[in-house]
Amino acid sequence: MKPMAILFAIALSLSILAIQCAEESPEQPSPPVVIQTSPSDGAQDVNLNPFIEVWFSQALDEASLDSSTFHVVGGVTHHIGYDPEEHKATLFLARLLEPDSTYEVFVGSEIASTGGTAMGEDYIFSFTTGPLDCGHVQDRFEPNDDVMSAVEIELNKTYTLLTSCGDEERYDFFKFTLDDTAKVIVHTYSAYADTEYVSWTINFPRCEGDYYSTIGLSLRPDRDYAYGFTYLPGTYCLQIGKYHADDHIVAYHLTVETTTPCQDDEFEDNDFIDEATPIEPGHYEGLRGCYVDRDFFSIYLESGQTLTVTATEVTSINPTRRLIIYGPDGYSLTGHTDKVNPAVESWTATEDTTYYFKIRWWADGIVYDLDVDVE
Repeated sequence: MKPMAILFAIALSLSILAIQCAEESPEQPSPPVVIQTSPSDGAQDVNLNPFIEVWFSQALDEASLDSSTFHVVGGVTHHIGYDPEEHKATLFLARLLEPDSTYEVFVGSEIASTGGTAMGEDYIFSFTTGPLDCGHVQDRFEPNDDVMSAVEIELNKTYTLLTSCGDEERYDFFKFTLDDTAKVIVHTYSAYADTEYVSWTINFPRCEGDYYSTIGLSLRPDRDYAYGFTYLPGTYCLQIGKYHADDHIVAYHLTVETTTPCQDDEFEDNDFIDEATPIEPGHYEGLRGCYVDRDFFSIYLESGQTLTVTATEVTSINPTRRLIIYGPDGYSLTGHTDKVNPAVESWTATEDTTYYFKIRWWADGIVYDLDVDVE
C-alpha cells in the first residue's frame, strides 16, 4: 500500500473512533456562570443597606446558596433569597455597611446548577459605599411616607434593614390583608441607631385615617419590641418609625406576624364612633373585649333624659379600663380611667339627638356585662 493511502486509512479510522466515542460519552452539562450583579462591579456611592443581587446563566440548586458560598466580606448576612424564574440570588444584610468603604462580594465555586454541576471557579466583585446620611440609607420601599404610598407587605415574613431618617420621612407606611380573623403582632428590631435611644411609634391606623391603636416607646439599638391588635378580615395599615423630627438614622427589621385572635363578640366591628352599635336600654351579658380594643355604642336620647352606663368586668377584680360618654359631635362628655369595678358614667342630654359611649381595655380575653339605663 502506498504511503498516502496508509495515512488516509489511519485518519479515517481515527475519525470513526472519535465519532463512536462521542456517541458513547454524553456531553457534560455546562456549569452556571454569573451574568450580572447589582451593585455592578466597581460601583461607587452605594447605599449602606443594599441587598446584593446576582443573576446566573441557569437555574441553581437552592441548597448550594448559603452564607459560606454567597456573602459580603466583612458584612453580616441575614438571609439569602432565590428567584428560580430569574435565576437570581439576593443577599439581605443584617446591619448597615460602613460608610465610604469598599466591600467585596464572594460568589463561591461550590454554587451548583439544578443538574448538580458546580461553578468550579469563585466569582468576586466589589463596590464602594457612600457617606452616612439619609440619602444613603433609604430602603427599597421609599417613598412610603403616608397612607397613599403604603407598601403592601406579606404577613409572617421578615423585612430587613428598613430605615427611618430625617423629618418628612420619619414614618414608614405599610398595609396588609387578612383573609381570616387574626391577631396581628408587629415585631420591630433596632439593627442600628446613631443615638442612645430613639422615640419610636407603632401605630395601627385605618387606611383612610384615624387610629385603631398606637404606642410610643424608647427603642434602643439591638433591642426589639412587639405590639398587637386583633382584626377581622380586610386590608389594614401600619405606621412605624421615629416620632421626633430630626436627622437621627434608624435601621430596623420588621415582621408582621399573625396568631390566634382574641375572642370578640357579635357587636364587632365597632372600634370607631362611626361604627358604633345602636343599643337599647337594658342588661347585656357576656360581651367581650381585647387588648386596646374599643367597643362603641350609640343611643338616642331626648333632652332631659339621663343616660347611665355600667360596665362590669367578670374576668378580673381590678381591670384597667376606660368608659367615656360622647356627644353627637364626637367630643367626650365624661372620663373614667381607674381600676374601679364596675365602672359607671352618666350624662343628661341637652338636646334630642344620638349620643355615644365607648369601653376600652388594656388586656386580652375580657368578658363584661353592660347595663344601659335611661330615665
